[in-house]
Amino acid sequence: IGAMQRRYPDHTFVFLTRDGGNSDKSDFVDSFRSALASNGRKSVDITFSGKLGEADLAALTDQQIIFVPVSSRQDELKAILPALIAKKGTDSVNDNLMLFGYPEWTVFRGETAKQMHDLGTVIYSRFYADSDDLDFKRVNQSFEHWFDAGMAAGLPRQGALGFDVGCYLINALRHNGRGLGEFGRLYRYLSPYGHSRENRALSRHAPTDYYPAARFSHAPGP
Repeated sequence: IGAMQRRYPDHTFVFLTRDGGNSDKSDFVDSFRSALASNGRKSVDITFSGKLGEADLAALTDQQIIFVPVSSRQDELKAILPALIAKKGTDSVNDNLMLFGYPEWTVFRGETAKQMHDLGTVIYSRFYADSDDLDFKRVNQSFEHWFDAGMAAGLPRQGALGFDVGCYLINALRHNGRGLGEFGRLYRYLSPYGHSRENRALSRHAPTDYYPAARFSHAPGP
């Protein structure tokens, strides 16, 4: 929250709530709203029915806006994307209108992902791994080779962050005392501290904080 305020000091934050919709991030939004008020920052609340419409946004006159929905659910996201894209289409400056998102959104694909890119969505996540990244693909291939199974596609992607390797090594040490025994050969290939290209890639996929979907740059955590 603090990082977002520092990175976008001139933006107005607009909180979007669908009447009768899911509000699984309401506690986070309440904290966000309180933090803005404490720092004298302007925020706006918009409640809409059904799908967000251009008429719901007509009263917004601010030049720089970041929209923050109160839900991470994909169906709730789909209810707001068309109107936001329509509004951004009239804006000649890329960063004037943006969408703030949640870690759950990193698994969305297809049209939803494309629209998120079009909006320059900033997704908050400490555990992001880009499945389209070449280094990630190398790590994933190495993982499948040695473990004979793919990484679990959850959030966070624990395999890419080294949790599976860590558990493997802990079990090896538990079974062999101080030495790795027969597990040593695998350690040389999978250790985040090893020297192979795959291992360096694995270590670089450490927890991150903010992932702007359109620009692939990082911002400091909250």
